Amino acid sequence: MKKFFLIVSIILLSASAFAATVSVKNFGAAGDGKTDDTKAFKDALQSVAADGGIVNVPAGKYCLRGNLSVPAGVTLQGEWNSAPIVLKGENEPSNTVLMAYAGRGDASAEPFIRLNTCSSLRGVAIYYPEHSVKDVPPVPYPPCIYAERTDNVEIENVNIENAYDGVVLKKSGRFYVDNLQGYPIHTGFKVDGCYDIGRIENVHFWPFGIFYTGLDPYCKWINENGTAFEFNRTDWQYCTNCFCFGYGVGYKFKNDGDGSPNGSFVAIGADSCNISVLVEDTDFTGISIIHGEFTGSWGNNTSKGIVIKSGKGEEKSKISVVNTAFWGPLISCVECDNPIASLTLSACRFCEWDRNCDAAPAVDLIRGRAVITGNTFDENYRDIRIGKAMGSVVISSNISEGGLKVTNNSGRFVNLTDNEPAPAPMNITEKKHYILNVGMPGDTPYLENFYKQEPATGIGGGFVKPAEQTKGQRWTHTGAAVKLPVIAGRKYRLRMQAGIREGSLCDGAGFYLGGKRLISVTKAGEQYFECDVTPESDVLRLDVKSGAWSPANPNEKQPDLRTLGLLVRSIEMTADGCEKLPAAAANRKCY
Repeated sequence: MKKFFLIVSIILLSASAFAATVSVKNFGAAGDGKTDDTKAFKDALQSVAADGGIVNVPAGKYCLRGNLSVPAGVTLQGEWNSAPIVLKGENEPSNTVLMAYAGRGDASAEPFIRLNTCSSLRGVAIYYPEHSVKDVPPVPYPPCIYAERTDNVEIENVNIENAYDGVVLKKSGRFYVDNLQGYPIHTGFKVDGCYDIGRIENVHFWPFGIFYTGLDPYCKWINENGTAFEFNRTDWQYCTNCFCFGYGVGYKFKNDGDGSPNGSFVAIGADSCNISVLVEDTDFTGISIIHGEFTGSWGNNTSKGIVIKSGKGEEKSKISVVNTAFWGPLISCVECDNPIASLTLSACRFCEWDRNCDAAPAVDLIRGRAVITGNTFDENYRDIRIGKAMGSVVISSNISEGGLKVTNNSGRFVNLTDNEPAPAPMNITEKKHYILNVGMPGDTPYLENFYKQEPATGIGGGFVKPAEQTKGQRWTHTGAAVKLPVIAGRKYRLRMQAGIREGSLCDGAGFYLGGKRLISVTKAGEQYFECDVTPESDVLRLDVKSGAWSPANPNEKQPDLRTLGLLVRSIEMTADGCEKLPAAAANRKCY
């Protein structure tokens, strides 16, 4: 009797499971991209609401002019046969495409899709046909996917191409999101008041579906106003393998009224954002960023990596950053300006900062406390700056190609130990005949207000002759100067290789010694300058005067907005009578 009852139970359960899987086609959905299929979807969802189940949505384009609510325990399941980047001219898509119309112009209206406890959305692409990149500022819509006061919602294999607000989860515990992509306009993903370990994996917000250029008004609006990820009150958030491109803020952490966030953020990245990571608040356990990658933008002059500033919270904020790379045209890589913040930077790589060439540091410590250890800094004019209001700072075991350069304005609570020292200066014999390869490692001590090192190219954009391709170059900025070690009172022959653009020319362009023009720059092209000079001190300072021009091109995807002068490639200094001495290398290294 028990065996018979078990067999009957299995049959009944199987029948129940089969009955709980329905298709929107059976409820009249056309999927032709024209007929409003809202009612068919609602009827299909309601048919399995009582006991839970799966509502299948076969491949096609479904026009939905209303809103959907996925009942508790129900999955809305589309077909995912390839990465569902929407092709609007596609007649027979291989994926399930939902066309959203409701709520145009009202960000507070009912969300397009509302998830309830234990409900799921899988395998669909969503786009808004009435949206236009010509609308700047963009027309708002309510959230595309929304859940509030729920638990265990899931979002998997979903594309939200041009939603205004992508995913908003409020007070939704134990949510799980995997393989979400698109280019939400205002906010990509917002988490607020979510407890019991929410998980976000493999989310990619990138300008899918549009031709991106940083100077386009639509892209520029997102780069100034959009936020890819926002985390408010959380209970140890997990976020893994996520990336965003072209937003005002990549990852924002703040107290929005219900408390502060915490969590682990592994292998996250941000490219071409105004601020990659903005930390206003964390709770006392803090946030941990591991294996991150944060890149600046050629499309603006204000990009920063991680910015920590004061928010609403009163708890001491803890921010740990480990094995993370900062590169691209950034103003600064990390800026800490919160008196209750505790910052740790470990095993990170810093390069290509000081975007505006105004001696900005890679790490700017303004207020708070910090431990900076075991990091690698590329060569630049300033690695770390410590402000007057900064608390305790420990800086140890860091590597910098030109020796770790720390500006300490605090004078207290600062421990500097075992960092790479500056290389030994040239001796008197080396000063008699040497070559400075500008644009190659080790040139920084001799330069002021030059842009970053870069490979030698022709001034017209093509490579220079093969003999010069192994060398480097730097462009000058306003206030640029060259500082050359010499023997005071000894006559020198100065030889310089430079590149001059038409925009580099101006009245009085050239290199100045003590206010007097030593080298005149009068024509464009590849130039080789020679002159004699007898310095009065042991440093020959040549100030640079030139015209200013920008290589920015509105038609380029990543315009170069720098203001450039002229470029310098190499300088040779030969003391009188020392022509036969072998030329020493002015570029100094510690290794």
